[in-house]
Parts: sequence; C-alpha cells; structure tokens
Amino acid sequence: MTRRTGSYRWQSRETEITCTVDLEGGPVEVTTNHPLLTHFLTALARHGMLGLMFLGQGDVEVDPHHLVEDAGRSLGEALTAALGDRAGIERAGFWLMPMDECLVRVALDLSGRAHAVVEGFGTDPVGGATGEAWTGFFWGLARGARANLHVDLVRGGGAHHAWEAAFKATGRAIRQACRPVDSPEPLSTKGQLR
Repeated sequence: MTRRTGSYRWQSRETEITCTVDLEGGPVEVTTNHPLLTHFLTALARHGMLGLMFLGQGDVEVDPHHLVEDAGRSLGEALTAALGDRAGIERAGFWLMPMDECLVRVALDLSGRAHAVVEGFGTDPVGGATGEAWTGFFWGLARGARANLHVDLVRGGGAHHAWEAAFKATGRAIRQACRPVDSPEPLSTKGQLR
C-alpha cells in the first residue's frame, strides 16, 4: 500500500503551524507553545496510530483559542491532503473512551460535509484555554477534514479528563474511518465524497 501522507502550513498574525500526517503511522513529534495542546495532540496521534509532525506557535499570551482552533483546522487540512479522493476508506468511525470518571463518545464521518456538534463539556478552563476554545479545536478539525464530527461527554466531572478523553476518542475514530477497505471508489451513493 502506498503511504497516505498529507501536509498543511498555516500562517497568520496570530498563529504559525506546520503539520504533516501519515495515516500508516510513524513518529509522533508535537511541539507547540501551549503545553496542554501539545499533550492532547500527542494523545490523539498515539490513539489514532497516526504519524504526526506538528509544529505550532501562537499568541497564547493574548488567548490560547487562536492556536487551539487553528491547530484543529490544520490537522484536518493535513488529513484531507492525505485522504485524496477518499476512495478505499471505511469513511466512518466511532469510539467510546473512558478516562476515570469521564466517558466520551465520538462519531466521525469523513463525508466531505463539515459539521461539528460538541456537547456536555461546559466552559471550565483547562490549561488556560476555555471550554469554548477546546470546542473550537473540534470545529476546526471538522472544517479542515470536511467531516461530520460529534463529540459528547456522556458522563464525568473533571474538565481535563473529559477533554483528554475527547482527543483520544477522536484519534481512534479517525483511525477507524481511515481504515482501508476493498472499494475502488468512495463509499457514497453519490460516487464521491466532497
């Protein structure tokens, strides 16, 4: 099988990101100037069995949400580049991830239609970023990956564990959705995924 890799670079006055994804696995090297984002992205890649090279800097002294959201979008764009026309993939993935008192459910469809629903997490800050900022990561990921993404906190209390479980479950759902299947064209009645 040909290695499915994709890269994306983003630069603005607020953030600068370089991201390369290898769907067949490989090293995971994540460096950002937001330590918890680094930790969460590393967890997503490890649980997704993805190769990930990610370098990101942002104006976290103003507010981490710029970097967090742009990180999601950049990862999604790199996934889109790696997937090409999306032929020969499972297309959809689902995972339930427990982490101590928390249980998170993620459902993902690489349908070509970008939409995200993120519910139940609240607004408590974690690592200096609000719940809205972490929600923005998943919205950015859905937009960049052209994916329908649902992330729900089924139960739990601790915001750190809830969001970490969300990143791990998303990685596993991505792994499942990108799994090769014997199909010469995308799994769609339309014959294409856009």
